[in-house]
Amino acid sequence: MGLVRTNGDRRTRGARRCARAEGRDLGGGARWPLIMGVGAALLLAAALSGARCMVMRAASIPLPGIAPPPLLYEPPPPVPYASSQGRRFALATYDSGGFYGDACLNVAEASGECVLDVVINDYGKTLAAGWAIVDGSYRFVAARLIGGAQGGFDASFGGDGAVVTDFTRGSHEFAYAVAVDGNNNTVLGGGMWRTADEATTAEGERLWFALARYRAPGGLDDCVSAAQPGFSSDGKQFTDVPGSLHECITDIAIDDQNRIIAAGWGYTNGHYVIALARYTAQGELDASFGVGGTVLTNLPDDPDEGAVAVALAGGQILVAAQAGTLDGPRRIALVSYNAASGSYMGTRYLGATGSGQSLRVNAMAVRGSDVVLAGTFELTATISRFFVAKASALGSWDGGFGSGGIALIDFTASNQEEALAVDVFPSGNIAVGGYAVVGGNDRFAVAKLNPNGQLIQVFGFGGKLLTDIAETEDERIHAVCTYTVQGEEGILAGGVCGSW
Repeated sequence: MGLVRTNGDRRTRGARRCARAEGRDLGGGARWPLIMGVGAALLLAAALSGARCMVMRAASIPLPGIAPPPLLYEPPPPVPYASSQGRRFALATYDSGGFYGDACLNVAEASGECVLDVVINDYGKTLAAGWAIVDGSYRFVAARLIGGAQGGFDASFGGDGAVVTDFTRGSHEFAYAVAVDGNNNTVLGGGMWRTADEATTAEGERLWFALARYRAPGGLDDCVSAAQPGFSSDGKQFTDVPGSLHECITDIAIDDQNRIIAAGWGYTNGHYVIALARYTAQGELDASFGVGGTVLTNLPDDPDEGAVAVALAGGQILVAAQAGTLDGPRRIALVSYNAASGSYMGTRYLGATGSGQSLRVNAMAVRGSDVVLAGTFELTATISRFFVAKASALGSWDGGFGSGGIALIDFTASNQEEALAVDVFPSGNIAVGGYAVVGGNDRFAVAKLNPNGQLIQVFGFGGKLLTDIAETEDERIHAVCTYTVQGEEGILAGGVCGSW
């Protein structure tokens, strides 16, 4: 998820109290009954201020057929997937004991939409970012959610609660990350397919970094006056990173000067590399960072790598990256940069030990000096599990966490599981979310661990929970946000529901 603030300790993004409902895992028995709609739960969050979600994570990288781009190392096609039609925003709330409520929402005038990141700001407002298909093209979508009998959009944000942004110079654009700056502006980051013109004819369409900033009421933060210059000139910014043919933002962080650090991947000399950029509060590249505001990093020990998450901690920019080969094993690379200049400081690796096994990192959260990463441990071509790893921002992997710094989570009803999101409570407990394939369909999958990497048994069924949203065939969590109120810990999950 996107970073709300980067100065000081990061606290949970929202605050809401939940009550547990009786129910079961997908292994048998009755479905979890709903006591209240998810919106009513979010309404309480909106009423409580002073809490913020602290996770720094790449908005989830979906699989082919769900949303562009398909995989970290594959630029999305310049035309939308036909199978993305009919996707909807999916939300679920979980209390300290398990599942609480869910909802699927439609963006007005869109034929498909997907949540890729969520954040609850300091005022208790829940913000979501992702994509929406309008007239056959993918567009940025920023939404604000409120409570109610069934939950829904906050109409005071942009007029109907969901703002769709067309970059006009792009054929398609999609947001992976959302963050809130110190002025309560909402910032989205992702990618834009730049339509071929005199500057790009030789290569055809190219994928560029894309950002948009919205004021609290939901309108683009464009130029109001000389005294209020806004973000760029029209609230939108896109960047062709020098030395890279294609590049895409997967996560953003905002520092205490309201500068935006964008992280993702670039493509150069036939390989994928880590790509960073820093923008001023006015939306222009910061020339004091890297070379002209951008940094490309090719790790010497891996042919291909790309950032999936970014955070600020201990005077460093921390990047969680997938590293390895396109078709072979991958491992975690935790990369450090100087927060002032963007200069490279070093990399720590964590990989699987078995032949042909792979660790694919998809998310990162930071609390104090602790760094928590989550992703997928591929045991074989057909068997995968959630993994959670823990390290120190200034040191090494935490050998006391799980087994040698890593904990594996097995949803017994499934052989194929993908962790796409992680967040950390003030207590140090960890929430991780994604999906598991059960009976040929994808299901919301959530687990909760203690600070030592052990499953918290009172959550769900032995620390794990699979959720079937009744009105859809498939659903995936792409983002989780933790909150605590009156000592009770809750989880907000956002993603996509539909049929694929």
